Amino acid sequence: MSDQALRTLMTQVKIAAVTMTCAAGSAEVATMMSVLAHTTGSARPHLLDHAPHVLDLLDQAQRHAVELRDDAARSDLVAAHGRLSALVRDEGHSRESPAGDEES
Repeated sequence: MSDQALRTLMTQVKIAAVTMTCAAGSAEVATMMSVLAHTTGSARPHLLDHAPHVLDLLDQAQRHAVELRDDAARSDLVAAHGRLSALVRDEGHSRESPAGDEES
């Protein structure tokens, strides 16, 4: 999975959390969660290998959203966003060359 795909997932998670804050119970929340479910499905293999705890949080957020438990879903999304941020940061560092290996 590309860095950009993880960033897209991270952005969608953030937007879903904000949507739940501003428009709890609305059609927009249902739409955003549907889009997020699709993106999560695409990321599932990578997340299973590298961040299963993020996948658990996203799955739990979906369950809470279906149950109209917006506060619980939003908490799951905020936690998932933080862990995705760390994953993107860590994967970015692992791709960088070690100090002193740069060309002059």
